[in-house]
Amino acid sequence: RRESRRPSPSRAVVPAILGEAVANLVLSIALVRPLGVVGVALGTTVPSLLTLFFVTPRIFRRELGIGLRTIAQEVWLRSTLAVLPFAAATWYVERHWPAHGLFEFLAQVAAILPLAIVGSWFFAVDEEDRGAIRGRLQRLRRSAA
Repeated sequence: RRESRRPSPSRAVVPAILGEAVANLVLSIALVRPLGVVGVALGTTVPSLLTLFFVTPRIFRRELGIGLRTIAQEVWLRSTLAVLPFAAATWYVERHWPAHGLFEFLAQVAAILPLAIVGSWFFAVDEEDRGAIRGRLQRLRRSAA
């Protein structure tokens, strides 16, 4: 007896990721000569945004039954709120403490990276997952002691 099984979401996501990668490469190569590094950035950004806003929501809806409103709230809004503290600090540091070398740049990133973690903790990680993380950290502390 043959079972009728739905394809897994990963089977739908993999072609989308491969398509994005190919588009990224083709656009970056096509735009590097006329626009330089900005062309490469555009060649990377445009396929990524198209996948994020058009391809992925269709896959989520078709394969998982997740609607656009839920995706907008749970993925786009929460992710944006999570990175806002880090983005604001990055803007501030770039304006008031410009890096003059790789070491200084890495020091800047190390100094403000905790803001990305804090933003993610409060906006991207839900209460159930925060509880699970706390539990694992407590078990790690007990086993280390």
